[in-house]
Amino acid sequence: MQHGGNLVEAERLFGIDRNQWLDLSTGISPLAYPLSPLPAGLWQRLPLENSALLSAAAGYYHCSSLLPVSGSQWAIQTLPRLRQGCRVAVAGPTYAEHAHCWQRHGHEVQAVQTVSREQLLTASKSVDVLVLANPNNPTGTLHEKDFLLALYENLREHQGWLLVDEAFMDFEDAQSLLPLVESLQAEGLLVLRSPGKIFGLAGARLGFVFAWPELLRLLSEEQGPWALPAPCLEVFRPVFLDRSWQRHTFAELESLSGRLRALLSSYGLHDSAGTTLFCYVETSLAPVIYREMAAQGVLLRLFESGSPALRIGLPGCEPDWQRLNSALASLTCLQGCVL
Repeated sequence: MQHGGNLVEAERLFGIDRNQWLDLSTGISPLAYPLSPLPAGLWQRLPLENSALLSAAAGYYHCSSLLPVSGSQWAIQTLPRLRQGCRVAVAGPTYAEHAHCWQRHGHEVQAVQTVSREQLLTASKSVDVLVLANPNNPTGTLHEKDFLLALYENLREHQGWLLVDEAFMDFEDAQSLLPLVESLQAEGLLVLRSPGKIFGLAGARLGFVFAWPELLRLLSEEQGPWALPAPCLEVFRPVFLDRSWQRHTFAELESLSGRLRALLSSYGLHDSAGTTLFCYVETSLAPVIYREMAAQGVLLRLFESGSPALRIGLPGCEPDWQRLNSALASLTCLQGCVL
């Protein structure tokens, strides 16, 4: 399994110290929430039940049927254990852990195309679990809420699940299924959210599962006591409450996203989709560009299965933008080429 952000492997392959990289291989915001110093006592006691965090998160997401977990990755690994062997469709290309984790637990997994509504509708009538990311990672494909509700209705007819990974939904909130989770409280509709990406705090490893009460109870039992570190719980409560910082930062990220698309286009690298936090560029030269950029200490995420493509995250500070521009300008593989 390959993921973005693997600086240990990059160091081994290219001989550049991990602290010297400009890592644009993930979809993590470069504008992290400014953290206040934590009380020393947080490191000296077991985590307490944090109703203040739950209230703040429910207010941010407009949904109270939620369970905090140690990163949405934990939920992706755990949910397959809560069903007997069944038929699972994963809409791809997408985050590879989804298919991998269902396969590990003996489920029959098939791939469907994220962009094909016909394939998704057909799958929703025949499989037991349909998994998709919305917006999709890495392609950025976004499905409207009404279409996903139609998929859910098809699945519900035979006690199926619709599992939607909304890790990059914060900028497209009108299409989120969380209001439906809140209003329906019905079995079979599950949504994952990953605040660490959007708030630049991925190292804190906090995620949320939104679903019906019985499933949340089962997941809570699987997670056990003290699963979330006390500092993690303390860090995120003010993040969810700080609406002024959210508005300012989200607007700045949108601006940075436009700047990245313009920069890439100036070198003939046109973003085919992507999200606010990353661009997705399909090109036959993707493997060569990846290697040439890595040789300069700029790490991108390479996708080689299917149509070759690159995922390119947002630089944060101005020196990082200049470094990216210089690396792109020196690419020998682009000189005289039309992509």
